Amino acid sequence: MAKAEPDLRIYGVAKIGEKGQIVIPANARRELNLSPDDEVIVLGSPSKKFIGVMRERDVRDVITQIRQRFTRGMEMGDKFAAVEQELNDLKK
Repeated sequence: MAKAEPDLRIYGVAKIGEKGQIVIPANARRELNLSPDDEVIVLGSPSKKFIGVMRERDVRDVITQIRQRFTRGMEMGDKFAAVEQELNDLKK
């Protein structure tokens, strides 16, 4: 099986405003099909000093796809259910 090429891009630089807001560069919004009303999940790793965002509905789609692949393993299914519940709790 051939390895997929990395799909990582640098879209530009954004400043953090006084209220902690950032503006996602226009070329990133276009290429990633992000709209003003989209909700995003903020991901990060303090040890790797990384922060990223992913559309909430895309996170749910990934969870659904993974759950479908692991339907035999109830333990994994339970873990994904817990992550999905956390996403629901975040929206409250």
